[in-house]
Amino acid sequence: MERSLTDWFRWHRTPFCVLSQQKEDGGKRATSARRSTADSADADRSGQWIGGGAKRLGLEGKVEAKAFDALLRGELPDGSSVGNPGQAHRPGTDLSFSVPKSWSLLALVGKDERIIAAYREAVVEALQWAEKNAAETRIVEKGKMVTQATGNLAVGLFQHDTNRNQEPNLHFHAVIANVTQGKDGKWRTLKNDRLWQLNTTLNSIAMARFRVAVEKLGYEPGPVLKHGNFEARGISREQISAPVTGSVRRSSSARNVKRSTLTVSSP
Repeated sequence: MERSLTDWFRWHRTPFCVLSQQKEDGGKRATSARRSTADSADADRSGQWIGGGAKRLGLEGKVEAKAFDALLRGELPDGSSVGNPGQAHRPGTDLSFSVPKSWSLLALVGKDERIIAAYREAVVEALQWAEKNAAETRIVEKGKMVTQATGNLAVGLFQHDTNRNQEPNLHFHAVIANVTQGKDGKWRTLKNDRLWQLNTTLNSIAMARFRVAVEKLGYEPGPVLKHGNFEARGISREQISAPVTGSVRRSSSARNVKRSTLTVSSP
């Protein structure tokens, strides 16, 4: 029986674009698929393949559990594999992108799906930038190990709508498989050092793109904060801080946040 994507995609949740990390045997820094509290409906519904590496492997459209499972083991669709025989394979790297809470309220409680689409496009754009600027592998050249830029990634992009407390929290997990194709056409493991170095830059890229998009939708963004984040104007600090445990309703148009009021009521 084929297991759900959630069996693989239960990741450590992080507040914005951060690479989830764990220690593997030998003290090597790495990331891997860890089981936690992801929502299966979200994972199965929203998983989409992103990146030139995925396309080269013939992985496009919806993420299917079998192919995702195999790729995280380093097994390619053609039957070959990456990594060194006998050594543990690092499945991949998890980048988590999350909007500030006011945007989650407007998108998920206020039911403005345009915000979700805009943020997804912004995240994809950030990943495309990462693919061009951070995709690397290691090769042996003249007897020495050197880093080679590859320009391709295989990414499973998953949308989630709640945090651990089951409050509205629009975020995406970009699961970057530990595979990339070198200039010689050979598939190798991905060197993810640059991804670690650029994690806050990627969040800033996504938020800059998102800011332009929500302005076009008629919203007024607030001032730019740390790592490029910003709240929506017109949503009070009290509303942002209040736990959404009851019903939340928007009393006026979503197109102009100045005229929007979110009312939080107890159960």
